Amino acid sequence: MPIRLSGKTDSTRGVMHTRQQGLLSVDSFAVNSLNEGQIVINQERGRQPALVLKKNNRLYKSYLSADGNNYVEKDLEVKGSQIINSDLTVGRNLSVDQGTADDSLLTLKSTGDVTHGITDYEGTTVYGAFRKAAVGAGGLKVRGLRDADSNNHSALFLEGVLGEAVNTDKDATSRGVVRVSAKMKSGTGVSGVTANGNLFSVDDNNNTRLLVDEDGDIYYDGATPQGYDSYDDAMLIRTMDSTMASQGVIQNEFDSYIKYNKKTLVDAGLLGSGDEPLVCLTGMQRLHNGAIWQQYTEIQRMKKLMYETMVEMIGKEKADIKFKNCGIKLLDKVDTA
Repeated sequence: MPIRLSGKTDSTRGVMHTRQQGLLSVDSFAVNSLNEGQIVINQERGRQPALVLKKNNRLYKSYLSADGNNYVEKDLEVKGSQIINSDLTVGRNLSVDQGTADDSLLTLKSTGDVTHGITDYEGTTVYGAFRKAAVGAGGLKVRGLRDADSNNHSALFLEGVLGEAVNTDKDATSRGVVRVSAKMKSGTGVSGVTANGNLFSVDDNNNTRLLVDEDGDIYYDGATPQGYDSYDDAMLIRTMDSTMASQGVIQNEFDSYIKYNKKTLVDAGLLGSGDEPLVCLTGMQRLHNGAIWQQYTEIQRMKKLMYETMVEMIGKEKADIKFKNCGIKLLDKVDTA
């Protein structure tokens, strides 16, 4: 099948010309007999006339316009299985049609450097591939593959570089250097996603671990969370503040009772290791939840102790009245009237 490259007319010198003598000819002989670097205009049976170039032992064809008067700028079409080993310059844009095929439409290889061995997915020298996300519906799947010869990360690396000062606003119209935008079909155009629709997800081998929805709500997989009931949660939170922002923390008399340190935070999975550790946000959320419950139970014990002491000192009737007037309720007394 043909590869169509752009060509341009020169009205002063005919259909097409080159700057070097002897390279361009008009002929109808078999293009397979072309010499390296030679250009001919050739017409195959049932096809339009084509400009044919032999370069690096491969044939490149650019078809004449429908009226046959000149070569026109056209989209580049690649159909079937074609291999291009040389640099390729496209005049306008690139259109690749794979028909009903469901394999990778475009693969990027590095023979001699890449040998990942994940051949159930792609050839062992392929480090990048583009294919349909759904075989019968489309969508784009971008696949990156990396072997085990270097650092254990960045199989797919998305990088944005901005040539000016970065936007620092924090509102609904603010944008980042790298953007991810979700839209849905509306007639022949697009619109925003419906209420509560999922905008962005992260999964582990098709098991969703993180979701961001249309309202900006964030959901994460908390199926096997680590609890912190064996710790004094408030002290552990204070340890995090003292470790990560020690210059902004004002110490008081209760800080001397803290028995935790940076290693405790690392062992609890709240802080990464290394010289510049990162904080585990989901772990901190669970820690805060635990701290709230610990404080709640402490308050309930204090109220119970207070009530029992007041009953001993002033009697149950007066104690009930004082608790009611102050809006204090015990868990085992829905109404102290």
